[in-house]
Formats: sequence, structure tokens, C-alpha cells
Amino acid sequence: MTRLIHKLCLIMAVFIWAMPTHAQDAKKSYLENLLESTLSSPTMKVSVTGLKGALSSAAKIAKIEFSDLDGTWMRIENAELDWTRSALLRKKVKVKTLTADKITVFRKPATSKNTISPKAGTFHIPELPVSVSIQTLSIKELVLKDPVFGHTTRLQLTGHIQVDGGHMDVAIKAQDLDNAGHFELET
Repeated sequence: MTRLIHKLCLIMAVFIWAMPTHAQDAKKSYLENLLESTLSSPTMKVSVTGLKGALSSAAKIAKIEFSDLDGTWMRIENAELDWTRSALLRKKVKVKTLTADKITVFRKPATSKNTISPKAGTFHIPELPVSVSIQTLSIKELVLKDPVFGHTTRLQLTGHIQVDGGHMDVAIKAQDLDNAGHFELET
């Protein structure tokens, strides 16, 4: 009897997880709203649009936008991810593979008053509301607009990223799409 009740609760939880919620946003699914509320913070808003495959570990997202008080500073288009959805409940974004057709960084995000001054010359790992682990990252086109480096740059990226509690592990390989250059970054 206990197993039956457990299975019924699990089925109900999955059903509620996948159904749209009209109270938060009539156009967004429950999972889109959960992603937005989990990833957003008082100084950063995350908007998720066009989530498909909510009941599987392989999902497609048409658009993800990151905004601060000054507006949108980054957009991810046509992303596909193989991820562990249940990790969101533990404030973790755990992704096996993330691919995207295009990521556009319009400008650097607005800095918080709690960050270290650029004059200090030290790098500060951003404090995120969740831990992020992306084992395999593949971006067809990363566009860094003028305000980021002083001129628009288009790159193709591969690598992995892990950010958790002020610690970061990143390995990225980038190929310049407009010139014959490439670079690698490991932290």
C-alpha cells in the first residue's frame, strides 16, 4: 500500500511539474517559471522561452535572456541540454551537455556594489543563486558586441564550466569565426 501511495504521489508530482501555471504567467509552463525563479536573483532576471521536452532529460529552449537593472545583457538562442531537472530543487543546474546555435553578449552585466573595484586588479567569481555544472559545452556562434571588448567578436566555443559557492572550474577552447585565431582558457 505504501508503494502504491508513493507511486501515485510521484505521478502527481510529474503531472504538476509539466502542466502550465496560469497564476505566474499564462504563456509559460511550470518548468519555465521554475527555471526563471530558481536562476533569477534580486539583481539579475532570467527569462526562459520555448521550453520543449520538459518531461525528458533532453530539453530544447528557444531563448534564454539574462537581464539586470539596465536591461538585457545576454541572450542564448536555440539551446539543447541534457540535464538533471530534479537538481533545480537543490538549487543546482546540473547539465551533461549544453549546445546552442548562438549566444549574444550585448554588454557586460551591471556590477553590484558588493563586488571588488576594478582598480583593485583582482578577479571576482560571481555569486550565483545556484551552483552551475556544465560537463560539455558547445556553442556554434558566440557574439561579443562592441561594449564587451571594444569591437564585435564572433567565436565558436567548446569546453566545460563549473561554478559553485565562489569556486570556478572552467576550460574553454575558442575559434575566431572572422579571423584565423584561436585561444584556450583554463582556470
